[in-house]
Amino acid sequence: MAFTAWAASTAFSVGDVRRATTVQPSGLVFRCTVAGTSGSSEPSPWPVVRDITVQDGTVTWVAVSAVGEELNKLAPSTVIELFELDGTASSVGVSQVYRFHSGVNQDVDGDIVWNGNTYSRYPIEASGFEYEGQGQLPRPRISISNVLSLVTTLAIAHNDLVGATVKRIRTLKKYLDASNFTSGSNATADPYASFPEEVFIVDRKVIENRELATFELAATFDVAGVKLPRRQIVQNICPWTYRGEGCGYTGPPVADINDNKLTSSTNATIQNLYDLRVALEEATAAKNTAFDAYAAAQAETAVQLEAYNNSYAVSGTFFSLTSPRYFVSEGGSQGNRFNDAL
Repeated sequence: MAFTAWAASTAFSVGDVRRATTVQPSGLVFRCTVAGTSGSSEPSPWPVVRDITVQDGTVTWVAVSAVGEELNKLAPSTVIELFELDGTASSVGVSQVYRFHSGVNQDVDGDIVWNGNTYSRYPIEASGFEYEGQGQLPRPRISISNVLSLVTTLAIAHNDLVGATVKRIRTLKKYLDASNFTSGSNATADPYASFPEEVFIVDRKVIENRELATFELAATFDVAGVKLPRRQIVQNICPWTYRGEGCGYTGPPVADINDNKLTSSTNATIQNLYDLRVALEEATAAKNTAFDAYAAAQAETAVQLEAYNNSYAVSGTFFSLTSPRYFVSEGGSQGNRFNDAL
């Protein structure tokens, strides 16, 4: 049977298992360990690690694996492995999310539908997802068939897909959507029952030829050039400009330049001086802006005036607006009559 969703203000008994009302990437469901009545609102957040408890009204829940019980059976359901390649981020620019599976899942032919999404059957091989207790994080490799040049087309157009997200989803055959079965029904279909999702970033392209393309993946925080923490914190030193961008402090001064604590009687005086300085800086900035606008307008006027002077000719006569009583004439009497008119 599929897992039943949590409900508010409901009595639960020890051993009852419920899922969150939304899909949990952690792949966890929750077993009641202390009977009681649930609260009026759903616990938020639910635990994301197994064996962690959460209080809900008078009920206590413990997080357990959604597939753990099935895997412990003598003949568990087949594990289904699905992949999603998401390069829709602006830094990558792929127009769609590609969903596929390797096509070698037991007793499953053709495409697979999981949680309403279709995963196409496509030759793919992935390895290196194992976690070790020490050493570096896993850097899996995923090899995709390139016989149809699909990967080459994407790699050329989108910087070798570096930065794209690869999601590995594993569930059990019994939890697949009903449309995967010839009967058109599946009483145990459950999109909430899965292993914890594994999300990686394409770090680099290892190889590409006419047959296949191989990419090396990395954890989202194990990417070259990324440092944690992104901003270093040094004792007794603030990297932000006082009262500037990033500082966030807008209250009265608390200490002088020598780091001596100010008393309440001096705070107001210093605050007034600071406010006056800010007002002066704003007025100076406004004055500079106005001056720049005036200078730009003056320069534009000079350009237009010169253009007008260069284009104003009457019978070969040049007329200067800067000296309206003076012109040089090549037109004889016409120039003289024009001068007399002025």
